[in-house]
Amino acid sequence: MKNALLGPLRFLGNTNLFISLGSLSSVLGAAAFIGAELDYSLACFAFFAALFTYNFQRRIGDLKQDQSYSKTGSTMMIFGVIGMGYFVFKLANYQLVLLGFAGFISLAYAYPLIPSARGKISLRLVPGMKLWTIVLVWTLSCVILPILGSEIDTRVLVLFILQQALFVTALTIPFDIRDLPVDWPEQRTIPQVFGVSKARNLALVFLLFSAVASLSLFLLKEIELNLILIHMGVLLLSGGLISKVKTKRGELYFSIGIDGMLILQGVAFF
Repeated sequence: MKNALLGPLRFLGNTNLFISLGSLSSVLGAAAFIGAELDYSLACFAFFAALFTYNFQRRIGDLKQDQSYSKTGSTMMIFGVIGMGYFVFKLANYQLVLLGFAGFISLAYAYPLIPSARGKISLRLVPGMKLWTIVLVWTLSCVILPILGSEIDTRVLVLFILQQALFVTALTIPFDIRDLPVDWPEQRTIPQVFGVSKARNLALVFLLFSAVASLSLFLLKEIELNLILIHMGVLLLSGGLISKVKTKRGELYFSIGIDGMLILQGVAFF
């Protein structure tokens, strides 16, 4: 029974279908949380874009050694391109501009475009940039875009963006802990600088600040209490997972457990 369950989970994680579902659910969840109009075309585009990008990144630049060039991964890339090609015509011009910027940053994350003393390097190899590049792209694509143009109090929008950016930052730190044995020392990731234990604690601090942002939203009386409670519940579950993160945890702990918090939150908000 256990093996029968692990097989599909590994497939979802290895093919990046799971994190792509996280993109889709995050887009819909963001709009639902603040009461904005749901943009299903944007959500579907985000799904296919993530499916293409995550698989493409593992076949270019300094990430190409992380995963063998599998037929399944190639199929997912093609599937992603077809999906993006269909939904791109359903998006507004401003959405395309911002998504184009996010796409370029995602390419630069893995492909060596930036001049350095060692030659051209990717964004992920720039000291201190690995985590913040991921947070920037995710926050822009899955948090800001779904709520952009909403006729909602500016304070609510800012607090919600802050709430989600802090949440995503906390969920990203465990992946730097996972990558500690293979990351270059020059990358200066949080676990490299502070150690694994302090990196975990810092991730928990980011979760705490995300909770403070949620409480602030509740105090503004603009967001329903049940949505705040949902977010708090997801933060508690995320904290439990993060507190047990270590470099030798199985891949499913990260690709399904940690990433699963994005799906759980998005679906619950929706």
